[in-house]
Amino acid sequence: MVFSFMGTKGRLLQAHFKKHSLSVYASELYDFSTASSAIRSTRVFLHYMSSKSIGITVSSSRYLEKLGCTKGSENDDVPWPLPN
Repeated sequence: MVFSFMGTKGRLLQAHFKKHSLSVYASELYDFSTASSAIRSTRVFLHYMSSKSIGITVSSSRYLEKLGCTKGSENDDVPWPLPN
């Protein structure tokens, strides 16, 4: 997750891997130009900051490495690349 700010506007960027590609979500631009809009926007940002990542958040090869599997290892029964 990335918070991107451009002057008095900000947006949230989230990314995840789907098979061999990276999917990126970009939120709408949130306004921080006035006190009331900044409070509303900050609540949204805090909501996202307090969330937990779920699913596979690294590439399939890095995920398999974390499991101790490498391509061509004795763990060849593990599908390569990791299916969705």
